Amino acid sequence: MKIRWPFTRKDSVIPEIKSLTLPDLLKMSVGEAKWSSWTKESWWDHETAVKLGYEASGVLFACIDKRAKAVASVPWIVETKAGEEWQPLPAHPLQNLVDRPNKDMSFSELMIYAVQFLDLSGNALFLEIRTGNEKLPSELWPVSPGGVEIITGFPESLIGSYKIPQKNGSKKDVQAQDVIHLAYPNPLDFLYGSPLLRPGARAVDIDRESSTFQKTSLENRGVSDIAVILDPMTTQDQYDQIKKKYEERQAGARNARKPLFTNKDIKQLNQSPVELDFSNSRARVWEEICAVFGVPPPMIGLYERATLANIQEARKIFWLDTVIPLLDLISCQLNNQLTFEFGTNIRLRYDLSGVEALKENRTDKLNDAKTLWSMGMPFDNVNEYLELGADSFEGSDVGYLPAGVLPTNMDLSGGATGTNGMNDVAAKLGYGAAPGK
Repeated sequence: MKIRWPFTRKDSVIPEIKSLTLPDLLKMSVGEAKWSSWTKESWWDHETAVKLGYEASGVLFACIDKRAKAVASVPWIVETKAGEEWQPLPAHPLQNLVDRPNKDMSFSELMIYAVQFLDLSGNALFLEIRTGNEKLPSELWPVSPGGVEIITGFPESLIGSYKIPQKNGSKKDVQAQDVIHLAYPNPLDFLYGSPLLRPGARAVDIDRESSTFQKTSLENRGVSDIAVILDPMTTQDQYDQIKKKYEERQAGARNARKPLFTNKDIKQLNQSPVELDFSNSRARVWEEICAVFGVPPPMIGLYERATLANIQEARKIFWLDTVIPLLDLISCQLNNQLTFEFGTNIRLRYDLSGVEALKENRTDKLNDAKTLWSMGMPFDNVNEYLELGADSFEGSDVGYLPAGVLPTNMDLSGGATGTNGMNDVAAKLGYGAAPGK
């Protein structure tokens, strides 16, 4: 019996196990479609995550949008291994698939969907459409994770198939080999991934309800600024009439701070310290959401404690600590579940060469170049070492010593050049011969 391991290449197998079966090994909960409840009224699912989170919290939207667009901005290259080096294959069928995954979407758009689905639901799925005699994938289509049911393949494999919802309300069975499944590893479930939103859900709840409270405060001034003290003998009809008159006169942003004329006693009400500190409390919630999603606050426009220097550093941290690990996860899954179908010695690699945030400060580079050049390193070597991108020129392959400034190949001994000339210069400066010479 061959047992397929869950998140590796579909053709990978592990040796036959005589004493245990796969279900015996996997004692953790698997295949449970019900997730932890986010609120008292609704079970956690993709639709809830979108409506109560992504569409309701500006900070959450900004974090996911920033992550998704960063991942989508990175190009992917198909390469083959030739000896010890990897070389690009621009005309390879897999590169054609990456360049145009389907007739309506770009690969960048697929990556945006992937990050949105992963962050909100913990799972991102792509359906492979196969054509040709070899039945190779010719199209990739995103599948919304909402309502997708994973069917186990026990005892032979962890995942056997997926039940994907259709427009008519039914679900279609799709074999596991036709689905690329990206997931954030879930410590409680091998089938369904764990969304980033789950640990940040309470903070998002607070942010969403706080926004609603502020809107209500603007419309109705939050709490009553005054208390109208009525006579104990006031009837219910009189009470209702006074209340209605007050609401018509005072409620709403346009009526804020308008004077109220009445022949009843009025008591002024002041805001509590908690209400006065409301904005600061929201700022702490925003920071928590940013921390969960690995997005520095300045990256989404929260510049309260930002400076130009730490904004630049924040961009670099965002790429190094958030985007690159996410790209690594996606890369591993694509190579395990897609690339191998196109042959051996093939890989998909993301290219970070165009990311400005990861490029070293040009001033720092130039200072380093000046230091290396003054130590005698030829400009061509400095150019290559620091990746300056400058063109060669006459004499750029020659190193210079600080004293003089003298070229290292100058004849200083009546015919000696090169290293001997350098030794002569060193001797004139009071130093011995170059090491090893």
